[in-house]
Amino acid sequence: MKLSSTNSNDGTATSNLIKALTILQALGEGIPVGGGVIKSIAGVGITILELAQSVRENKEECTRIAERAARDILSLNGELNEDLPISEDLREQLGSYLQYVLTTSHSLHSIDAVF
Repeated sequence: MKLSSTNSNDGTATSNLIKALTILQALGEGIPVGGGVIKSIAGVGITILELAQSVRENKEECTRIAERAARDILSLNGELNEDLPISEDLREQLGSYLQYVLTTSHSLHSIDAVF
């Protein structure tokens, strides 16, 4: 089960933009009139890009965790469907866990569409 794909070009583009803004920020220090504004705007851009990069990395890690959990749940679900002797309480808990993973998967797809 694959929930999303990683685009390494996004990371490279973000990294390149951060480098460019860092250079612009340094140039802003050398400009006597208006340089402070350029430096500040570049700093804000760097902060936003770093946060976006962190969000992307966290989303990818959440996706990997959800994929592992989904594989485990689906494996257990397959075994449960073989009418193995198992308590009804455990069967209900695993069913709830499966529903939670499916809901999380849907949420990750929604987040993936935004980022």
